[in-house]
Amino acid sequence: MSAIGDERIKRFATKGNQALLDLMPLHASLKEIEAEHNHRRALMLISTECLGRSQTMYYLMLGLRLWDAEIVVRALWEGTVKLAYILEKPSTLNERLIEFSEVLPAISKLRWHGKAEEALAALGDDGSLGKQPYRDMILSPDELSETRLKYPREVRRQMEGRWRFTELVTAISKPGGAFGPLGRSSLHRYMVSSHLIHMTCEGVVCPSNATNDRRRGERP
Repeated sequence: MSAIGDERIKRFATKGNQALLDLMPLHASLKEIEAEHNHRRALMLISTECLGRSQTMYYLMLGLRLWDAEIVVRALWEGTVKLAYILEKPSTLNERLIEFSEVLPAISKLRWHGKAEEALAALGDDGSLGKQPYRDMILSPDELSETRLKYPREVRRQMEGRWRFTELVTAISKPGGAFGPLGRSSLHRYMVSSHLIHMTCEGVVCPSNATNDRRRGERP
């Protein structure tokens, strides 16, 4: 890419960041949503994180770290999709807020518990401060039993499946949905960022080729 192209990218990033700052007051409207405090707080935190990731994306673009920006876009897009899914319609707002802020975290505790047990079994728990983060994730026998009873394996599987990115996009891309029929076009970009994050051959080779083209002053 030429120096002119680089300057265009930087100008776009600067304008985008300024537009983001101009839109920030809209974030406050989430405070007016009728929901329990902890649910409304979770919703506002998704929005806050999306704003933060957006700024990170623009800063990376200013530094011409476009492929790194693409990785950040994935996190931003996941947050945006979840926000749209939760807010899609008033009739499902509270149910989806409860799933996001209560049910899914409870289910995640079981996963954290299992992974922490594996880590301590492999590393050995010598009672040191360095192992405390693992111990903090271990559930008491009562909490472990209660959570498993409340959320059996099949319930956990269905809940986590429904909140997967592709399922959320499909749900809000139906006619009349939050994203409409164009929503599924986002799956292409999600696939691209997946290659970058997981360092597949495509994710390693394509950015490398583009970087070399830039150094030679060629179009990727």
